[in-house]
Order: sequence, then C-alpha cells, then structure tokens
Amino acid sequence: MQFEKVKPPIWNLWRDGVTQSLITKWLQCPVQCELEYVHGWTPIKTSEALFFGKIIHYVLEHAYAEEQPPLSGNVESFLTGFKDKIEKQNDNLSAEDFEKREIIYAKAAGLLKAYFFYFRDDFNYRWWSLEERFKVNGPSGTGIELNGMIDGAFSKKEKDYNIYLIDHKILSVINVDNCELLLPADFQINFYLYGIRKLLASIDPKFKIKGFYYNIIRRPGLKFTKKDGNLRAYEERIFEDILNRPHHYFCSERNKSASEGAKINESGSRDLFYIPVANEEIDQFEQKQLRPILRDIERWHESKFKWPGYYNPQALETKYGLAPMTRAILYKDFSGLYQRPVPFQELEE
Repeated sequence: MQFEKVKPPIWNLWRDGVTQSLITKWLQCPVQCELEYVHGWTPIKTSEALFFGKIIHYVLEHAYAEEQPPLSGNVESFLTGFKDKIEKQNDNLSAEDFEKREIIYAKAAGLLKAYFFYFRDDFNYRWWSLEERFKVNGPSGTGIELNGMIDGAFSKKEKDYNIYLIDHKILSVINVDNCELLLPADFQINFYLYGIRKLLASIDPKFKIKGFYYNIIRRPGLKFTKKDGNLRAYEERIFEDILNRPHHYFCSERNKSASEGAKINESGSRDLFYIPVANEEIDQFEQKQLRPILRDIERWHESKFKWPGYYNPQALETKYGLAPMTRAILYKDFSGLYQRPVPFQELEE
C-alpha cells in the first residue's frame, strides 16, 4: 500500500535497531507499524489513559531515586515537576482540556499517595536503575540492535548481585486470570529479560536476574462529581478508596513474600505477577520467538515494506476504540496526526 510521505523515513533497521513496541506493533499489523515507526505518524492528542500513565511513571521514577518513601508534599512536588515538563513542550490547552487534566492530576495524586503508603518497603531495596535506556546486540548473526527502557532494577540487599526487574503497568480493566495465564508469554517481559541479561553480563558477570515483577496498578474509575466540591476532596476520596481495598488497585505483593520466589505471601494472598527467571527460558525465547520474528522483520525491511504488504483488519479497532492509524489506512486521512522526528518516541520521554 502507498501512503502519503511528507518527510523521509525516520527509521532504518540497521541504523536504529528495534524496540519491543515496534516488534509488537509489527506483529499486530505491518502496515500500522510502517506508518507509526517508518514514517513517524503520531496522534496529536494524548489519550487520558496514556497521559495518566506518563504521570505515574514520572513520579515513580523520581520517588524511587530519593531512596525513602515520599511524604504527601513530595508527591505534590513531583507532580509539579511533571507539569513543568509538559509546559516546556508547548502543550497549549483549551480551558476545557485544562480542567480535565487538573482532574487527572488529582486522581494521580490520590493513587500515588496510597501507592507509596502500601509499598513503603520498596525503599528498603537497593535500586540500581530507574527508567534507564539500554541498547544491546540482538541474537548472534542478526546484526540487529535491541533498544529498550526498563522501569526499574533492584536488589533486596545492599551488596547483592541478585537482580529483580520491575515494569509498571497502569490499567483501567484487569482480568487477573488472563493476565496471570499469559504472563510467561508476554513479549515485553521476555524482551526486557533478554536485553537486561546481556547488559548485566557486560557490566559484571556476577549479576544474575532472579525475578521479574509485573507491577499492575489499576487506574481509579471514580469520577469527579459536584458532591466532591473541590479537587482536594476528590483526591482524598480516591486515596481512602484505595486504602480500603488495596488488592483491587494493586496486584503485586512483592513486599510480603513469605520466601524467595513464593506465590503465597504472609497475609495469604498470592503474588500473582511475579516471575522467577531461569536462563533456559530466556534462551528458549531467543530461539523460538525473538530470532524468527527478527528474521521476518528483516525481510519486511529489505522489501521496502512491500512484504507482507497487507494490513490486519482485526487490528483496526482496539478495546479503547479505533486504532490511531485506522483512518489513514482506510481513507488516507491523516488529520489528527503529525510526523515525529525520532523513531522511538517512547524512549525519548
């Protein structure tokens, strides 16, 4: 398929390599991948879910760097830092959009304050990296570099070479049974395990990945209403609701595990989203998933994106609505989109 190409391609396989996001998008739909990663087409507007996730990631990164549980005032300070960052990007908002974002900030504040209370033991760990970008060679013989950014890597003791990785996932709907069942096959997790294992080996062979925590956080569904009166009251209502039913909002029990790699914690709750890591499983991922997929992406790249050449009609609609590239694919309608200058925007923010 031929599409409007206002600017030269921003991505080249041999120069830029791949990210797990690019690979996942290619698996979903090669044509959407071409539009988003080769030509850089990007939605002008950020969805509430994506914006909320950016806030949470920003605050978690800066809070964990402080090495002590943040007080309420610190959370407000981190949120102010995020706002300042957004304003520097010339994010011009209408009065209506500004009001919506202030509600999102209040929702994030209530969630974060409850999160740091519930997971205060996280600050007893030795955090080795936070939101750190990595670039490593892919499987031998491919010549393709792997790019990524891991949310966090920590050890449970100060002088300990046993490393645990953590990825924060903010969701509004959580199907616990499906998430738990599919976790070992999650491409993002396996991609990170493969990439970070290579990175750690290049730093010090003593490092060993012991486990991966999939830190699922539920985005509060409580709406701001007239009964709240003001945003502070709304924030407090969210905070109280989370503390009253923390297991509804937080699925991980990493601080309460009864033993190394245990699935049952001291309170009797299961640590649903912890994965003990074995080198053999990472090797299997390389051979049966990563290498074959990269081989197909190379073929796609070398064909100048003419193979396989079709879009996936099942990927035009997601659980959140139409996919961002749907109108561009079906009607060559690029309104609401712009062309970014870098291939991996998710690593630049």
